[in-house]
Amino acid sequence: MTPHAPTPDEGAVRTLSIDEPGLAAGVWTRAAPSAGEPGRRTLPALALLLATGVAAAATFLVGVQVVAAVSADVRPSDPLLARQQRFGWAVGAPPGVLDLSSDCAVPDVPPGASRTLARDLSASPSRFAAWNRLELLEASSIEAPPSSGILPLSEAIRALCTTDMRVASARGAAFAGLLADAHPNWALILDLPGPEAVAVAAALAGRFEPVWTFAGWPHPKGAWPAHRTLGALLYHRESLIRSASVRSPDAAPMLVLDSDRGGEGSFPEYDNRYTAALPPPDAWARAGIDHVLYVRGRSSDGAAADVAHTLGSLHWSHGISVQLVALQDFQPVEVPELPAD
Repeated sequence: MTPHAPTPDEGAVRTLSIDEPGLAAGVWTRAAPSAGEPGRRTLPALALLLATGVAAAATFLVGVQVVAAVSADVRPSDPLLARQQRFGWAVGAPPGVLDLSSDCAVPDVPPGASRTLARDLSASPSRFAAWNRLELLEASSIEAPPSSGILPLSEAIRALCTTDMRVASARGAAFAGLLADAHPNWALILDLPGPEAVAVAAALAGRFEPVWTFAGWPHPKGAWPAHRTLGALLYHRESLIRSASVRSPDAAPMLVLDSDRGGEGSFPEYDNRYTAALPPPDAWARAGIDHVLYVRGRSSDGAAADVAHTLGSLHWSHGISVQLVALQDFQPVEVPELPAD
């Protein structure tokens, strides 16, 4: 199938098939054109505006839309996390079941698998080990005191598979084909809803090293649905381990963000929200990174407020090219079933 011509409502967005002959050549000019090419979606070339002096509410303009993924009134989640670490992950909440409803086949996860996620999914040795934020991956390994009466998270969590994850995985596979010949100094930032970010990361993990940035813990009433991201990590655990075994030790980093980290509501009682903390620009430069692809669901999503300053600094202070890539541009004709890892 060839790309259909964009309608007036679609603007420049094209729909593409993952099994289209010559896909790489057809999409590369759209997703990541070469330097200086007309129409290149480079963030600085699209009127990158950084609000100065307002760190908590930095605004990032890409194209025509201002996006703030994390509201300005987000408070630090450390107080809740400290209570969870002391009294148990579900502290203060009545007994309840985490919403881990799946609409596709879910494999049986080995007992105790969630307790070893941090060890299993963080590459070692790694040039980028210090870039990881492993709080979520470590959550199931820290059991509540027996006196708390709280069901261990390792028993409450299970693998998650959704249609959105299947679609993201198929689009990630198309994206992986384009990146097969990418320069080793290219890095990725996936800023997508947690389960979808994990699915795309699994599709790309043979070429790029995942760097996990999930900073909080699940909570039955948490503002951030961390348990669904954790369930997706369990689902893709085996494939991520297999990819790590064949990935080059010199692989470039792929930072995996959860775009739902800002949660919903204002000052929720159980505030497990957090802001993204990307490595400082000089760390990227020291790692030899000269090109960053920032992946969002749609081009209209723009860049999240909490990463805007870092993205701008990468370009303006260190000469690193930053480009916005829309995952929606990689539209498969048919969405395959995800393998039961």
